[in-house]
Amino acid sequence: MTGIVIGSSEWRYLSLELTPDPLVLQEPLFRSQFEQLEVDSLTWKQVVLASMKKMYGIVGEAAHFDVLHRTKKRAIIRVQPEDEDKFKTSLFSYVTVMESFLGSSSSCSDLECYVRVAKSAEHLGMVAESEFIEI
Repeated sequence: MTGIVIGSSEWRYLSLELTPDPLVLQEPLFRSQFEQLEVDSLTWKQVVLASMKKMYGIVGEAAHFDVLHRTKKRAIIRVQPEDEDKFKTSLFSYVTVMESFLGSSSSCSDLECYVRVAKSAEHLGMVAESEFIEI
């Protein structure tokens, strides 16, 4: 009788969430702008690349990752297992301004946003939220 051996996955999956500065939630105008905000895949890629470059320089910027899926302010990326801690560390310490998402004409362009790693796992199904699953 042969058994099934499950090895470690060649990818790790991270569920990311854009989190505003607390000041955004205190001001009605800023809150409504943040609630209407929709981050596209290209912007997610730029934010993750910028965080890796800031923390690890050119070497960090060269780390491979893919944006697999996104909703308004959330995304799922996949990274190589050996780079998972680098991605988590760089995202944890990275702060960006809302201007990156809204453009310089926005009235809340100088308010800060953070990217939070909500979940991480070896399998995509373990980080997918119901909002990511299309039936």
